[in-house]
Amino acid sequence: TVSLEPIPVYYENIVWPNVSGITLAGGVGATSRNVIIDGGAAGSIITINQTVSASIQTLTLRNGSNGDPDQGGGAIAVGSAVTFLGLTDVFVTGNAADNKGGAIYFGGDSAVGSWIENCYFSNNQANYGGAISASYNLYIAGTVFDSNVASVNGGAIYAAGVTVDNNANPITLDYVVVSYNYISNGTGAGMYSLSPVYISNSLFDSNRVTISGTTGALYVSGSFTILTSSFNNNVSTG
Repeated sequence: TVSLEPIPVYYENIVWPNVSGITLAGGVGATSRNVIIDGGAAGSIITINQTVSASIQTLTLRNGSNGDPDQGGGAIAVGSAVTFLGLTDVFVTGNAADNKGGAIYFGGDSAVGSWIENCYFSNNQANYGGAISASYNLYIAGTVFDSNVASVNGGAIYAAGVTVDNNANPITLDYVVVSYNYISNGTGAGMYSLSPVYISNSLFDSNRVTISGTTGALYVSGSFTILTSSFNNNVSTG
């Protein structure tokens, strides 16, 4: 484990080493708000391209930027070779990508089996997936997506992977709040998915798109299951 102690701010753009099993985490006395890594709008805060598993815990990732027209990930850019990424208690805010995943971009199948737990994503932006762009089989629990913005599809979450078996390997949301996310020129202000989706115990509230006839909360083209969840005040206007 690499531990970061609470100091005012770490200004870093980190390239993850080719070592599997590393955890980057806040140290003694850390919370997700007092250990801050700032990307300085100079690139992705963390880039992981090797065939490794990685974990990030108890810190803030802010002000990352990715201008790659084909990929993305303002805070975390995850290459297709990565075998696993786990995020726990991470505050991800104010990041941007020109293409996909204002906060996190999972390339290829790198999201498969990865998970995000007890995190908070706010004020991130991209063309596709203001907060997250993934393929399929990503597990998200106890997490809030608030006020993220996409110019095309998926104000908070964009999932473009399609599996052979549309009932397998879903994007799973459990106890997730998706609120006040916005898109200006597409559909699925809360979430846009071409992958199967499983949603339980979650809330989609006040997500908005400014084109009439599109979906303010959720767009899914594949199979989906929704259990014990609420959809309130989501709107499309034009």
